[in-house]
Amino acid sequence: MVCGSEDAGTPANENRRLAGLVPGARYEEILGMRHFPNVEAPDAFNQIMMGWLEAQRRVR
Repeated sequence: MVCGSEDAGTPANENRRLAGLVPGARYEEILGMRHFPNVEAPDAFNQIMMGWLEAQRRVR
């Protein structure tokens, strides 16, 4: 789960809880971003996603 630290609509504590309910999930936060970190900080978002994809490839 990738979230912005300043997202008032989906607060970090709720996102951490949701990530904890999904087997194999993890919580990642991009500081200073709001609800659309993929648009606000695409480089940071893509780095997180590529790391997650690489980890999934190693698991299989």
